Amino acid sequence: MAAARKRVLDRAVVIEAALELVERKGVEGLRMDALARRLRIKPPSLYNHVKGRDDLLRATATAGWRRLVDTLGESPRFQDPRSYLRDVAHRYRDFARARPGLYRLMSSVSLQTGRSGEPSPARALFESFAVAMQPLAIEGDEAVHLIRALRSAVHGFMGLEAEQQFQLGAPPEESFDRMIDALLDGWRLPVP
Repeated sequence: MAAARKRVLDRAVVIEAALELVERKGVEGLRMDALARRLRIKPPSLYNHVKGRDDLLRATATAGWRRLVDTLGESPRFQDPRSYLRDVAHRYRDFARARPGLYRLMSSVSLQTGRSGEPSPARALFESFAVAMQPLAIEGDEAVHLIRALRSAVHGFMGLEAEQQFQLGAPPEESFDRMIDALLDGWRLPVP
């Protein structure tokens, strides 16, 4: 009978467990003692992998942003860049709706944080949006402005939706699509 393999505990394992915990219990549930119990270790052992709760929160939020970037990268490359941007907006919204606790944490921690040598999640997020704008020749500050506007629109819509503020008869899905279209129209993007 083979001996049971001992699990290697490293920072990546700790952060993965933290992601699972915040998705199940929310930001309030992401506590050092709860994480240690989940990993079946004593709380002081966590400090071999994270500097404290602030480091844990930053690392978990950064991992969440990286997952969002991966999700956005799965968007098919439409011939029409507007359709691609619409799809990216929907993927962003769907990701946040499926993981409200994680998204709340992600939204509360600066994107510029991270360990030295790691690429900024802000850069990766920008690049995932910027791919859609290449055929439109939107770059530099203009690309930054469009990405900020798109993210702000999606984030604000999700916040109101999460608080159940859309009680009138029109379906929120249609409102979301119209909002994205209006934003893209405001940038005078080519019509398909």
